[in-house]
Amino acid sequence: MEILRTLGGPPMPRAWRDALPLAEDSGVGPGPTLVNLTYQEDKKLAKIQNVFGVIRGSEEPDRYVILGNHRDAWTFGAVDPNSGTAALLDVARRYGSLLRSGWRPRRTIILCSWDAEEFGMIGSTEWVEQNLGKLTSMAVTYLNVDCAVQGDGFFAGATPQLDKLLVQVTKQIQDPDLEGRTVYDSWAANNEGISKIERLARADSDFSAFLHHAGIPSVDLYYGEAFGGYHTAFDSYKWMIEHGDPSFHRHVATFPSLGDAEAVICATGFRYSWDIFAPWKVDNFGTVNLVEACRKTGVNRFILVSSILVNGAAMGQILNPAYIILNVFGLTLIAKLQAEQYIRRSGINYTIIRPGGLRDEPATGSIIMEPEDTLYEGSISRDQVAEVAVGSLFCPDAFYKVVEIVSRSEAPKRPVSDLFAAVRQS
Repeated sequence: MEILRTLGGPPMPRAWRDALPLAEDSGVGPGPTLVNLTYQEDKKLAKIQNVFGVIRGSEEPDRYVILGNHRDAWTFGAVDPNSGTAALLDVARRYGSLLRSGWRPRRTIILCSWDAEEFGMIGSTEWVEQNLGKLTSMAVTYLNVDCAVQGDGFFAGATPQLDKLLVQVTKQIQDPDLEGRTVYDSWAANNEGISKIERLARADSDFSAFLHHAGIPSVDLYYGEAFGGYHTAFDSYKWMIEHGDPSFHRHVATFPSLGDAEAVICATGFRYSWDIFAPWKVDNFGTVNLVEACRKTGVNRFILVSSILVNGAAMGQILNPAYIILNVFGLTLIAKLQAEQYIRRSGINYTIIRPGGLRDEPATGSIIMEPEDTLYEGSISRDQVAEVAVGSLFCPDAFYKVVEIVSRSEAPKRPVSDLFAAVRQS
C-alpha cells in the first residue's frame, strides 16, 4: 500500500479505487519511489516423483486413455492445481468402486499425478520422452485438468479430433450453476450459439509434451476464463469457498466431461407388504425421490432396472393376496411406468432396463437385448441383470435408452456394449 501511494501518472480505474480506499488518490505510475527487492531461493537438486494408477483394459489393453494433473503448486494451490487434483482423485475413487463390482474398461486407463510442473512441466515431459515410442503408437488421447475451477463458465481446449466428443459429452452433463440446462447449453449461449473450443497452441500445462512432442490428441478443461490470483497467495481455500466454487458443484461437473458422472442404479420391485399403495411408495415415489436427490447432488446418470409384473413372483410374492390384487388391476404396472416417465422427463441421462422373466436362479444362456417391450420369450437371472446395469454405466450407446433383456440358450455371447449399440431407439 505504501508503494501504491507514491505512484503518479494517470489515476487508477474506479474498480481499483473502490477496492483500495487507502490508495484511492494514487495513479498507475510511474513514481519517484525506488524499491530494493531481495529474492532468496533454496537452490538445490531434488528428486521428483510421478504417481500412476493403471487399469488394464479387457479388450484393447494396448490402447491407452490417459488422464493427468500435476500436484505441485506455487503457493496454496486451491485453483492451481488442487481443483484439478480433487477431480482426478474422485475419478480414481469411482473407478475403484466399479472395479470392486467386477467392471473392467475396454481400453487401458492410466491416471497420472505429475510432479514438478511449475518448474517447466518436468514430470510429464520426462515421462513422455522416456516412453515416446510406446505412446505415439498406443495412446488414444490425453485428458488434462490443471486450473480446473477458477470461476464460472465452461471452457475447453482440444485438438480437432476431439471436438465432436466434447460436444456430445457436455450435452449430457447438468450445468452446475443453472438448473435445467446442460453444460453445452450454457457453453454455446456464452459464445453466440457455438461451442467455442480453443486450439492448444500454448505450452503452459502438462498436455504440452503429449501434444507437441508425441502428437497425441489432447483436451484441457476448466471452469472460469481467467483467475486474477494465479500463482499468488490469493490462490487459497478461502478464495475458493467464498468466490471460486462455494458449493463445489463445478468441481463435481469437471471430470464427468472426461468420463462419466457418478451414477445411481435403482432396482424397482415389490416388497412384502399388505399396503395397497406399496407400488407407488416403492416404485414411483421412491424413484422420484432418487431423481430429485440426483439433481441436488450433481449426479447426472440414472440406471433404472424396472421389471414389469415379474419382480413380485421372483421375490416369492406370487401367492400374496395383495400382490394378486395389484396385478389384477394393473396397479404395479402403472406405478412402474409412471416412474419411467418421470425419469424420461427429468433431463437426467438415463438407461431403463426391463428384465423379462426375472428369476432368482443361476444364469443360463446369453443375453438378448431389444428396444422396449419387443421380447416375449425367455428368462434372465439377477446376475445377468447386474451385468447389463453395470455395463451401461460407461457405455455411450446405452444413454437415453429403454431396453428389454432376456437370456436364451441359443443366443451367441456378445459384450454388453455391442448389445446396446445394436438397439435403435425411436
